Amino acid sequence: MHKLEHELFELLSITAPSGMERPVADFLIKRLQGQVDYLGRDSYGNVLAEKAYGTGVGPTILLCAHMDTVWVDPDREIVQERAVWSSSSGPLGADDRAGIAIILDVLRTLNQNSSFQGCLKLAFTCEEEIGRVGSEQIDPLWLEDVQLCIVVDRRGNRDIVVRNSRMRFCDPQLGDYFEAMGTMCGMSGWQAVQGGISDAVTFASLGIPSVNLSAGYEYEHTDEEYVNVNQCKETIRLIVQSLINFPLQQQRIA
Repeated sequence: MHKLEHELFELLSITAPSGMERPVADFLIKRLQGQVDYLGRDSYGNVLAEKAYGTGVGPTILLCAHMDTVWVDPDREIVQERAVWSSSSGPLGADDRAGIAIILDVLRTLNQNSSFQGCLKLAFTCEEEIGRVGSEQIDPLWLEDVQLCIVVDRRGNRDIVVRNSRMRFCDPQLGDYFEAMGTMCGMSGWQAVQGGISDAVTFASLGIPSVNLSAGYEYEHTDEEYVNVNQCKETIRLIVQSLINFPLQQQRIA
């Protein structure tokens, strides 16, 4: 089993609904120890990390996924039919364990072989499912130097959420940039779209240009939920390509 699949399976096997994220946080602390320059929990329980690449001179980019799920049956089985995984009973919980697994694989890829120059920040948040509570508790000073936030918490595949019905998350040119990076990777179907509520709202509200990328799951919060592991891998490729080519200067939202 590929490392991505192994970690995704481990994450899906952890029961941690909103307000009970500690087991996922413990998993992440153990997994990230020795892989990053800074690692810790903030006062609300969010897991935060930092890693400098090369000289560290370059853009500071935040990757975010949430640790909580809706209620899942702790006795369910994870049914694996090649790349498509589902639950034997109730929701699978891939929203947003798939996002966490994707970010961990991005970090692994960059640590092994990358020309990315800059700083990567990671935020794994609490209680997103009940109103983005955890992300709103992150110290704004820790976010002050962030030039781009990539949230990995969108259903389906090849969506680049750049706005919702109430606000834009970034300049339209940033959506164009991610579309171009998808094409560069041989995945021309990536498209800037309108979405709903995610932690991207929190960061965009602070003026940080933000996008929310598809994490390969569908029908979240229902008995029909599933995740396509191949689509997770597509998102990893897009993020890595986007980080390597990201321009040094990126304006915050006015």
